[in-house]
Amino acid sequence: MSTDGVYLIDKPEGITSFDVLRKFKSIGIKDVGHGGTLDPFATGLLMVFSGRALKLSEYFLKSEKAYEATLAFGKTTESGDLTNPVTETSAVIPNLSLEEMNLQAERFSSVPYLQIPPMHSAKKVDGKKLYELARQGKTIEREAVSCILKNFNIKKFDPAQGIATFSVTVSSGTYIRTLAQDFARELGTVGMLTTLRRLRSGIFSIKNAISLDQLTANSPFITCELISQQIFPVIECDEKTYSMLVKGQQEKLFQQLELDISKVSPDKKNIALFFESKLCGIVSKSEHGWKISKVFITSE
Repeated sequence: MSTDGVYLIDKPEGITSFDVLRKFKSIGIKDVGHGGTLDPFATGLLMVFSGRALKLSEYFLKSEKAYEATLAFGKTTESGDLTNPVTETSAVIPNLSLEEMNLQAERFSSVPYLQIPPMHSAKKVDGKKLYELARQGKTIEREAVSCILKNFNIKKFDPAQGIATFSVTVSSGTYIRTLAQDFARELGTVGMLTTLRRLRSGIFSIKNAISLDQLTANSPFITCELISQQIFPVIECDEKTYSMLVKGQQEKLFQQLELDISKVSPDKKNIALFFESKLCGIVSKSEHGWKISKVFITSE
């Protein structure tokens, strides 16, 4: 039975994203990869791509993501969460109403947010993952990344406990742990995450996810065809066009598809090609024109 598609998993706390992949392999679904990791202490939506769908994973790694999290003021750690020893404390707890706190969140997110990636992250610098260097006690210079924050909303705030619950939608590459630390410093104190939950990634929602305990070889997944139809314009190929695609005949292929491509909105950078109702390829626009990006053999 084909398992080519995307599984939506509600990752539990205390395990890595690769632990989730190992669970898939243990039930016989071996050709898998994730669509963006979650920290071990975090929970929520983890996309697991299987088989032919692995070729689609890169289109989701850079997708917008939504989270809900709990921020504790007055202490922080190197990683910005509760998984490491406290390294800094402050007696300052914001003495603000919920409305005032949200005004601060609005001001914080209404200007360009430049975030320095944390050392405790999987981001690579010169081919090395930052967390590997952090484990060796090393700290290196990191370039700030421009991040987009949307709907940064403080949902609850208890000044007595110094605890705030917030939700936020962020651009790819934004670390919520670092956002919590930066926001706390904006308020004149320090802070760290005590919980983090991913609610959405691109078009996928936690509402459609299953728990890891529910996962079986027969669990539902979203097919390559349905995924690509939701995120790309679609062009149906005839047998001649499909043959050109499989053989990598770029010039002939795009001459054949010229009229169909001209009907696609100019702001679209990728187009899905279908043959006999099956996804057979992705073509992408570059500064030099259209090119074949992915080929899916439909008989697989």
